[in-house]
Amino acid sequence: MKIERIKVHQIILPFLNDFSHSLKKGPFARNVVVEIVADKGGLRGYGECAPRPYVTGESHETVPRSIGLFLETGSFPWHLEDLSEIWDFVDHMPHHKGYNAALCALETAMLDILGREEEQPIVEYFPKTFFTGLVHYGAAFPLDNRKRITEMAHRVKRMGIYRLKLKMGPHLGENRDIAEGIRAVFGNDADLKIDINGAWHHDVAFEHLTLIKEFGVKVVEQPMMPGDPGIFSFAKALK
Repeated sequence: MKIERIKVHQIILPFLNDFSHSLKKGPFARNVVVEIVADKGGLRGYGECAPRPYVTGESHETVPRSIGLFLETGSFPWHLEDLSEIWDFVDHMPHHKGYNAALCALETAMLDILGREEEQPIVEYFPKTFFTGLVHYGAAFPLDNRKRITEMAHRVKRMGIYRLKLKMGPHLGENRDIAEGIRAVFGNDADLKIDINGAWHHDVAFEHLTLIKEFGVKVVEQPMMPGDPGIFSFAKALK
């Protein structure tokens, strides 16, 4: 297969409703789609990434530049014939999280186009060690007022989903209101995970210990920004 062009599309995905969290207020998400074109346009493969500055440091603008740098290394398999060429290319890329989203989109597009040529899903290219016949669906709730959270909770419960992720901010009272709204609908049947997106610092995090234990929160995701020294004492207190 001869790869002829690689296109990078910066896209905006509008939400049906606002989905805000502590670091983002807005009705849309900015993602990047990589398109690989081969065999005179007869084959096309696609990969997508969601670059977030507060996760890997990447953005809507840096991903195209990173992909350009990857292609300049000279190791990109422009004549792609075998799966091993993709793994070799990835292994030669920088092992730094600042390139993770860009590399993910490019790698996925390469796997997609190879799978299309070989007429098989890309899942066949991965080891079967972690395969499962059972998938548990979950639902995410935005940082919003109790009325909307309750409305969403009723819809989610009707769908039979009991694994929930709640976005939370820096204010204990607002966060407690969200948790109480969820419990009012689900009782103690739901598995709760909270995602703070780095909005807490040491003192605020410790203020939330009672809430976390009272509502049986099983997972606390990104309570503080990367590098915050308070994360270690907080993690110890959660045990």
